[in-house]
Amino acid sequence: MNLFSILLLFIFSFPFLVYGSNNAGAFIENGIQARASGMGMSHVSIAQNSDAIYWNPALLSFSTSPEVRFMGTKAYETHYVSMQGLFTIMGHPIGVGIINAYMDDIKETTYDATTSRYRVSGNTLFYNATASYLASSFHILDSLSIGTSLKYLQERVDHYQTFGIGLDVGMAYILGEHITLGANVQNLIQPSMKRSLSSATIDTVPTLFKLGGSASFFYDRLLTSMDLNLRKNRTAKITMGLEYWLTKPFAIRVGLNKDIMSLGLGLHLDSLMIDFAWNKPAAFYLEDIYKISFAYQL
Repeated sequence: MNLFSILLLFIFSFPFLVYGSNNAGAFIENGIQARASGMGMSHVSIAQNSDAIYWNPALLSFSTSPEVRFMGTKAYETHYVSMQGLFTIMGHPIGVGIINAYMDDIKETTYDATTSRYRVSGNTLFYNATASYLASSFHILDSLSIGTSLKYLQERVDHYQTFGIGLDVGMAYILGEHITLGANVQNLIQPSMKRSLSSATIDTVPTLFKLGGSASFFYDRLLTSMDLNLRKNRTAKITMGLEYWLTKPFAIRVGLNKDIMSLGLGLHLDSLMIDFAWNKPAAFYLEDIYKISFAYQL
């Protein structure tokens, strides 16, 4: 079986594994890092750094510099923080990371059987969710790699807590000097959220298939990307992004993620990288989202 047969088998087989579930683990669908957000969340083929633990673990094999990254944002009353690192152990890339989402002062409502309505009880609740990642990859050929990302999810609402373990699988292929193809199956092994090892499954995190491609132009000053996202019971979604380096340390970005438009800026100063993104939802009643992230190459 030649190279293209392997790639096509991977790309066209996994969409049939995308099957439905409820809304567990929804917080991880917000992605990580401001650069990806500024490019419309189109990142499956371009995350050649520690971001690959989420977007496509296969890209870790093409990452060259150990680094640490941090991002913080607030969206729709929920605080999000992501941290990750890329290291080399015995010549092998290892990525680790964590995503945390939390919300305080959630008003509790209870059902009133007399009026058949819900009413505010006066109590407040809190929500806290964490996803931990451990990822690595290896080369099949110099231009082709496969990677996996093991994840542990934990969600808590007040004193109710669930957890689950899942696995992502990705593939990346560099075609020539300027084109990269990527595919990632998030939750190929779906985290089954339980209260304990012996308890029944409360909810299941859905499988999500991502297929993407990117191309660079003008001596790598311009980068374009496009991703296709597939999930059962949802309309297929295409995301697009563009990044242009005005000068060596300064980049501008624009992206489209369904009905969310985004703009981004990047400033890279030697080992320090600062990225900013602004997301504008089409719905007027939804607030704008701002993300800022920092990275330091070791």
